[in-house]
Amino acid sequence: MDLIKNFDFAEFDHDKILENVTPILLPERNVTSDQVSCKVPGMEDVRMLFAICQDEKLYLLTKKALMREKVLLEEMTDRVKMMDYDWQIDSLKDYGIGKENSYDSYMLSNLYYSYGAAAIALPQVQAWMYMKFKCNLLIQLWNIHHVVVIPENTLPEDYDPQFFIDEIKRANRETIPEEEWLSDRLYYVDYKKKKNHLRTFV
Repeated sequence: MDLIKNFDFAEFDHDKILENVTPILLPERNVTSDQVSCKVPGMEDVRMLFAICQDEKLYLLTKKALMREKVLLEEMTDRVKMMDYDWQIDSLKDYGIGKENSYDSYMLSNLYYSYGAAAIALPQVQAWMYMKFKCNLLIQLWNIHHVVVIPENTLPEDYDPQFFIDEIKRANRETIPEEEWLSDRLYYVDYKKKKNHLRTFV
């Protein structure tokens, strides 16, 4: 899907904006002051932005459009937390990727594999992953389109998290186009904590 940054949203009223909003993740350094965004709890270098999906295009919402239609940021974030987000998670080994690894890894995205990294920031997706994996998760923010999920219980007890950090940094240098970079940090979903499950791996 194409990301459109200049759009006036004249045909969208308050309710239509909330009905059609979808989240995306971008690096914090790429977010401008006129775009509608918020921090993702536990994530240090990315922000969640809000867009309208129409005709296989994403139109980034602006503060001007929200002010005109009197849409509050809190309304947007509440809507995203409860929305039916079309997401999917697939084993990378089914695609012939990482078959040599002793651990399991999964690609998490939306149904279009386009700007789908936001799935990891949604509470409903995190809850589903706990039901599936029953363990804490390592999260590589591979790019703006998808993230890689690694169940911790498939890793050896003495695994080195630096390996996964180096893997992302190497991909950012060698294989991921700069416009698709998201983060070279390693994140962690900790289901033992009741709040702020998602955090930077320390």
